[in-house]
Amino acid sequence: ESIVDGLRQDVVAIDNVRQANPTIHGPGKPVDVNLEVRTEPGVDVPTKAQEIEQVVRDSISRRGLKIGRVRVKIVVERGVAAPSSRAED
Repeated sequence: ESIVDGLRQDVVAIDNVRQANPTIHGPGKPVDVNLEVRTEPGVDVPTKAQEIEQVVRDSISRRGLKIGRVRVKIVVERGVAAPSSRAED
């Protein structure tokens, strides 16, 4: 398992995260992580960004690397959060 694959798995395990596309730069030094994450509709973006950043830091540290800068871009998917949360007329 590559570091990128492991990081992706850790991030998609977070509630309301649909997809994660990490890129890692700086092998052999503190690594910088850029991450694009797609989430369910209705998430609180600042709170979710903090949660994702902490998971990224923990994931990279567990793999024996030092973390540098973490940049998270969140794309909130359009639509309904869950099939059961339809508006009733």
